[in-house]
Amino acid sequence: MICDVHAHDTPKNFSEFMGDRFASPTHLAVKRGLARHPFSDTQEDIETRFRLMEDAGVGRQVLSPNHPPYLPDETECVTAVKMLNDAYADSVDRPRMWLPTAAISVHKIRPLNLRCPQS
Repeated sequence: MICDVHAHDTPKNFSEFMGDRFASPTHLAVKRGLARHPFSDTQEDIETRFRLMEDAGVGRQVLSPNHPPYLPDETECVTAVKMLNDAYADSVDRPRMWLPTAAISVHKIRPLNLRCPQS
């Protein structure tokens, strides 16, 4: 089985929160940069990603953001990290084609209260 270990995935709410600090926003109507490719959590992007994976013979992808959520303000950083990790935790309910990564705050680990899905 082919496993793509460099697959970007950017949830729309994370993209919106990051705003102008983010180079490839997935939350805008007109996509630019990497956002022109299927790497958000919209149903259209998910279906396109699965189709492209199947066409290329890829059985799994390891998901990670193309822009890390590391922000100088601790509260914003923790919010961004939780938002990203929660979206990735929710993604494991989809077919076992995705293996999400988790991010940690550069400020503190304790306030994150990470959700770990049961396997």
